[in-house]
Amino acid sequence: MENLRKGSKGRSGGGRRLAIAAGAVSAAVLAACSTGVDTVSHYEKTAAFSSYKTFAWARPEPYVPSADSDTRANASLRERIQSAIYNDLTQKGVAFVENEDEADLQVTYTVGRRDQLDLDYYPNMVATPYYGIGYSTHIRGYYAGYDPSYWSQEVSARMYTEGTLTIDMFDRRAQKSVWTGMGSRPIDDKDRVNPGPVVDQVVKEILSDYPPAD
Repeated sequence: MENLRKGSKGRSGGGRRLAIAAGAVSAAVLAACSTGVDTVSHYEKTAAFSSYKTFAWARPEPYVPSADSDTRANASLRERIQSAIYNDLTQKGVAFVENEDEADLQVTYTVGRRDQLDLDYYPNMVATPYYGIGYSTHIRGYYAGYDPSYWSQEVSARMYTEGTLTIDMFDRRAQKSVWTGMGSRPIDDKDRVNPGPVVDQVVKEILSDYPPAD
């Protein structure tokens, strides 16, 4: 792979993110969350993408379990992912064929999950009190106040689970990878119960970079 594309579909928020590895595969791929989908894609610059007219699922199956997990994505989730990939590619004019040996492209995908920690830092002024004796032409008395002596930082921490989906395409004749796209997004309990709509959205976001424009 020679070229790299990155896209952030609305991820916001300051601070520093620390990734914490987590082994289990999520029951949902990615989450319906207002922060959006982070995507990245790699492609082989020498590949003739305009010549890829057909695709098939790689054998023995297109689903490749995540290397950092012993848990497989369930059958309904895999079916939904494959349906979303199928719909998107066929809408782009890449026809599906049952026989892998007749396809221009072989397609695989991987589902994963990891726990994330967001740390947001906020400036905080620390004021110290002061006292003294004040004078004027008519009044002598005491005064008090606060001196903004120095600034400190307050930290806000938030743990969340991020799901990932990676789609790989291989040139069957050349027997090499020509395109890889990955999307990541936070997931919550609602998305675990009903991952379908989010799967469709994430697949669409990932494949928006296919075929490469240049």
